[in-house]
Amino acid sequence: MAVAEDLHFTKAADRQSALSTQVKQLEAQLGARLLARRKRSAVTLTDAGVLFLVEARRALEQVERPEAAGRRAGRGELGHVAIGYSPSAAVSGALSSAIRAYRGQRSDVTLHLTEMESPKQLAAIIESRLDVGFIRSRKDYPGGVSASVIKQERLLLALPASRSPPRRSA
Repeated sequence: MAVAEDLHFTKAADRQSALSTQVKQLEAQLGARLLARRKRSAVTLTDAGVLFLVEARRALEQVERPEAAGRRAGRGELGHVAIGYSPSAAVSGALSSAIRAYRGQRSDVTLHLTEMESPKQLAAIIESRLDVGFIRSRKDYPGGVSASVIKQERLLLALPASRSPPRRSA
């Protein structure tokens, strides 16, 4: 590939040692000339050389693809996220807003949504069955779990108009 890109053995040899020998060995192995060598003129690719170069580049791309995917997965750009949610998170719009925002940043991540009660979500987070949970607020949380308030709502009591509202205690 170095000779094909530079079309010059000397320049290519600076990038890779013993290049001429390696090319000759490759040509012998393939049973085809890849390069047309001429004295005092540039090296050119044969038809076989052109086809070989195309396939060699494809092969290198295939070798580099898993590494790139691994890096992206490590940064959270690929893979999947397991999300638990309580019904109130879905009804309030907090879940859909969070998913929409996340999708805008990480469109290649698959989201697995599971409705479950808050205590079950906390257990699943501790056991690594969930990556994140949308839960009802609690006084305390188990070790290894941190929580942040993402939405607060007032809770109201609705009564028939014929009944008086309950009195608040001081």
